[in-house]
Amino acid sequence: MTNSLFTLLRRIAWGECDPARICYTPRAIDYAVEAVEAWCEEVLGVSWVEMADRYGLDVSFVQVACDYLRPLVASQVVNLQVLVIGAERSNVTFIVIGEDGDGALCFQALLVGCFVERKNKASIPIPGEFRQRIETYQTQCGEAVEVLDYANHPALTSGRSAGGSGTDNVSRHPLPTDASIFSRKRRVVYGDCDASGIIYPPRVFNYAIETVEELYVAVLGISWMDLVCKRKQGAPFISVSCEFLSPMVPGETIINAVWIPRLGETSIEFTVTGYDAKGDPCYDAHLVACFIDQDGFKTMRIPEVFRMRIQAYQLECEAIQEG
Repeated sequence: MTNSLFTLLRRIAWGECDPARICYTPRAIDYAVEAVEAWCEEVLGVSWVEMADRYGLDVSFVQVACDYLRPLVASQVVNLQVLVIGAERSNVTFIVIGEDGDGALCFQALLVGCFVERKNKASIPIPGEFRQRIETYQTQCGEAVEVLDYANHPALTSGRSAGGSGTDNVSRHPLPTDASIFSRKRRVVYGDCDASGIIYPPRVFNYAIETVEELYVAVLGISWMDLVCKRKQGAPFISVSCEFLSPMVPGETIINAVWIPRLGETSIEFTVTGYDAKGDPCYDAHLVACFIDQDGFKTMRIPEVFRMRIQAYQLECEAIQEG
């Protein structure tokens, strides 16, 4: 990557890692959002605080995705490079590349940010003074973007284009009324939200992943801790994405429901949809986990005892969708 592009160094803290001794999945999303925030201050010449106070604007993320290629561990320093791959009416599409000290790719995150007027929470055209700087920077990213070829990334093609508002989409799963579909309630607490007054985007991945974690206990009959410590295996996420469909605010209770659309030899795909009290979707997340043997961190076939239970749950999901 060219050195003229914006980069930010981030050290992985001990508390950002899970018991498998690797960086907890949503933290990479945190790093990517932090990199975009720093990019705004450096390239647009205005911090998010100043954007809110002086311009009455927020940069609200309507779509976020991340692909994980190498595990991150405590004390590791990651070089975060920010690319701009698109600028529509209201939206800017970023790619944040996380590389280790040797230049090896650890993760790639895609983020679609929308300029929103704080007063009425409506999207607005990118202000002219910002658009000029964004487009200039996008031109500088040209060669790096061509190498990445992100135009057909599933996060940009599943459901809508990056130019949408993020609020005109509907989940393909209605609020499940059948008890066979696993769900958990999660209350949005004050600390989950940022200065805009709505939930901080990476926290939504916490909701989705925590619900999947509980699914393992309820359906597969094993906790992640036992999977790692007793069986010496694991099921890390290799890809996550989320569409943010409506704002979530403090005090609101979200119903998080899990579906399993695909089961492979070594991987499981989950869809987690969050619903508000009216049953309207707030977010739609897609997560792919891969079973591994802790010895060498190598991919392994899903153990048969788990496969049978996953297949039974998957059939229940399919029956409810068809019925």
